[in-house]
Amino acid sequence: MTIKTLWMAAAIAAVLTAGALPANAVVLKANVPFEFMVGEHRLPAGECIFVQERSFGVLRIGCRGAGAPLTVLYLPTIPREADSPGVLVFQQIGERYFLKEIQTRHVGARFSRSRAERESLTRTPARATVLASVTR
Repeated sequence: MTIKTLWMAAAIAAVLTAGALPANAVVLKANVPFEFMVGEHRLPAGECIFVQERSFGVLRIGCRGAGAPLTVLYLPTIPREADSPGVLVFQQIGERYFLKEIQTRHVGARFSRSRAERESLTRTPARATVLASVTR
């Protein structure tokens, strides 16, 4: 086994053991090429595991180097109809990236604007919407 495989197995175990995983949960992996914010939390660039609990509006995120998995609430949206596993949608404001949506075949998730995001918007207009691919 490689170090990467061992880390990924440990990350999945950490995310999944952060609480009981319901049968309707969806586990996604993504390699995010930049540091990003979810709510008031800053997460590092790199491989991340996202566990969406469809019926509860809860998302758990585990990223390499982030410590304990993060649990955040999301607003459910209509899942996308596509053949690809999905995308993460970020909004770039200045040099910061904020996770706005997760769009997959199974679950759509939208995140409310955080205080950090609102404060950033008062100083700098949003520059771009950035997508990162999701794998399963």
